[in-house]
Amino acid sequence: MSLIAIDTTKFKLPEGQYVKEATKKDLLVLHFTAGGSAASAFNTWKNDKDRVATAFILVFDGSIYLTSAPKYDAFHLVFKRTWKNDQRSIAIEIANFGPLKKDGEKLYSWPNNYKNFYCNASEAYKYTNRSFRGFDYFAAFTESQIKKIGGLVEHITTTYNIPKVLPPVEYREKYDPTYFSNWTGIASHQNYRPDKLDIGPAFNFDWIV
Repeated sequence: MSLIAIDTTKFKLPEGQYVKEATKKDLLVLHFTAGGSAASAFNTWKNDKDRVATAFILVFDGSIYLTSAPKYDAFHLVFKRTWKNDQRSIAIEIANFGPLKKDGEKLYSWPNNYKNFYCNASEAYKYTNRSFRGFDYFAAFTESQIKKIGGLVEHITTTYNIPKVLPPVEYREKYDPTYFSNWTGIASHQNYRPDKLDIGPAFNFDWIV
């Protein structure tokens, strides 16, 4: 039984939006939404023709939502081109604005071509200043998310017998499809696609060990 609260009803994907075929899981993949809410992600997924989705969403206040049974799967990596990796994995989507752009003393997030005001540069606790794949600033995760992510990872890895193992430090931000197609344990979207920025440099893997 889970020791954390998971809402299984509020954001429930229609059956056609995931692959209803139970498969063995040996991989847990971390994502961020590049947006501000569970609702915005879910509303995109529920009608997506490519059946893009993740099983779990962790939002700013620490609430956790389940969108479909984790024994099933949807496409959250590179769609059908990496079917094996989608099929064998469970994914967590963490609400986070992701990459930011600085203009003067203000930081802006996607969407609207990075015109969405995020914070003032003086509010350093709200972002991380470290270069990664063409961006120098990334939105911080909330204290509530930091407190909950470890328990959620523990719940998933224990329930589905996924090794609670992190990639070597030198691989955590690396795109290496050969390495990660054979990896069992915990990984992130950036390991499977060179154009993706999640989980990004604002995430501290120590939160989940």
